Amino acid sequence: MTSLLIVNKELASQNEINEKLAEKLILDNKEYAEQNGEKVKRVEELIKLTDKLEHLNSFLLDREVKMIELKKEINDLLEKGGLKKKYII
Repeated sequence: MTSLLIVNKELASQNEINEKLAEKLILDNKEYAEQNGEKVKRVEELIKLTDKLEHLNSFLLDREVKMIELKKEINDLLEKGGLKKKYII
């Protein structure tokens, strides 16, 4: 009977340890989920910002190409009028 009581106490002690470990795992999982959620939000924000920057870059590149075309056109018109080119392209 005494050995059964000892085993029972050991099992109860081990059960208490297991419950504490389970609680810690639950808290760790919640913390991990929160951190992961924050990372996902940040990645989504960075993707949106990258899209905006790519759009702006495309717009500015198109603008520069148009400026070069206009400068060529101005140079051509100046040459046709017998004047010196204004822009070095």
